[in-house]
Amino acid sequence: MRKVLISTGDVSGDLHVAGVIRAVKERDPSIEFFGLGGARMKEAGFRPLWDSSELSVVGLTEVAEKFSSLARAYRLLRRSLDKERPDLVILVDFPDFNLFLAGAAKKRGIPILYFISPQVWAWRGYRVRKIAKRVDRMAVILPFEVPFYEKAGVRVDYVGHPLLEKKQSPDMEKFFSATGLNKGKRIIALLPGSRSKEVERLSPVLLDTAEILRNKMPDLQFVMPLAPGFLSHEKKGDVRIVHGMVAEALNASILTIVASGTVTLEAALSGTPMVIIYKLSPISYWLARMLVSVKDVGLVNLIAGRRIVPELVQSDASPERIAEEAYKIISNEILRQKIKEDLKAVVSALKEPIGQIGASSRVADIILSMIN
Repeated sequence: MRKVLISTGDVSGDLHVAGVIRAVKERDPSIEFFGLGGARMKEAGFRPLWDSSELSVVGLTEVAEKFSSLARAYRLLRRSLDKERPDLVILVDFPDFNLFLAGAAKKRGIPILYFISPQVWAWRGYRVRKIAKRVDRMAVILPFEVPFYEKAGVRVDYVGHPLLEKKQSPDMEKFFSATGLNKGKRIIALLPGSRSKEVERLSPVLLDTAEILRNKMPDLQFVMPLAPGFLSHEKKGDVRIVHGMVAEALNASILTIVASGTVTLEAALSGTPMVIIYKLSPISYWLARMLVSVKDVGLVNLIAGRRIVPELVQSDASPERIAEEAYKIISNEILRQKIKEDLKAVVSALKEPIGQIGASSRVADIILSMIN
């Protein structure tokens, strides 16, 4: 039996890799996947050695907080390289952990595929040299990443973004039934992120922002979709806090105020104008300012090559400033339409190089070629 070790450290990686596992098993059900992953991967037939949800971190200071767990997970995976002798190692983002694991796999002569690039093009760019030495092949999900890695001498394929793959249509009737929102009134989606520290840091800011906007526009309605573990978060005003339903919330909303991350692309796919926000711990932000080499942090702005939606980071991400930017978009139909057109261009840029073949199928082909 051929084996593949996978290492991913966050919710989006868990979701995207689950589709890859299914695509491989459709071609060859005998291949076994194991390692560091989450619930979606397990549903797809993955054997977890460690639950990735326990290790998800935001910012450099959180790495220090979870160092003990990260070290134990790393030692477990490193031992599994000798015990299980996988035919391939697949690393998914999570660079500070995965590049150590890549070094261990390289010493053992195990081929390495990196799926979903760490953002070395944005900050700590020197890590690309380490990737070039340790990784055999990159499968990237953003088109501008290809020339970056080619210049460093890394074999790289653009596979498309997993979010572009066809999914079920949003169940809007279920959404309105669950939330009790009025279809005839304007809705704002508040998305504080998927990691515990993001939600802890950003949800109070978003709730205060909603209160400011409601005082200006009393007819506005607000919904905050959260992952299951965060449903007990205290409500404020009449913001509706729901389990999941991100796609439905975005489709129902005229605007979303959203934490920087993959969900900004989900908003682009639904054509929903947005204000991107982000906050780190003071130490992490101070370190990031010295290391970041790009002007914008939002993926839609990076793909567009210019700022098409507002970004408010750290002290700028105050309820007052967020409400100010949101109000400009909500109250200006022409501006909203301009943003929607720009978001369409972003989606076209993601789709143009790959046609109709989904990312999962493309990555599955690469996996099979590497282990065969």
